[in-house]
Amino acid sequence: QNISFQCLRTLVGHTGGVWSSQMRDNIIISGGSRDATLRVWDIETGQCLHVLMGHVAAVRCVQYDGRRVVSGAYDFMVKVWDPETETCLHTLQGHTNRVYSLQDNILVSGNADSTVKIWDIKTGQCLQTLQGELKLHGNRTACSNLCCRFYIKKLYKEMHRPVTT
Repeated sequence: QNISFQCLRTLVGHTGGVWSSQMRDNIIISGGSRDATLRVWDIETGQCLHVLMGHVAAVRCVQYDGRRVVSGAYDFMVKVWDPETETCLHTLQGHTNRVYSLQDNILVSGNADSTVKIWDIKTGQCLQTLQGELKLHGNRTACSNLCCRFYIKKLYKEMHRPVTT
């Protein structure tokens, strides 16, 4: 089987490096940009359909479920977006350091303050904050979805104390 790694399209628009993106149904959501924006691209045409602005620091991670976009950034915030209207539906506050990872299904965010927060995506309320002594990658709690899942399982298994916010 021959696989071609030919560049089919270059998506131009961000003014800073892009650290994360997600593709679903011929739509690419690019985030993780140092320009603090997220962009929604049509993969077929290469056209930028929407620009989501609201973070005040570099966006580090992004999730897209086909309806909503969730972003985490160096401004210590997680934002839930409607990409069609370019509207921020919720700003989830409570982290005391940069947000490095998001996990979908229930919204789970991990950051550099060694906490993992579990959110109600409909209300924007933080349901629980998990803290523990486990450190991954230095002092960072979660650098990827895999790390985030591992950390949460480890916290429950070792019965670390939940802290209600």
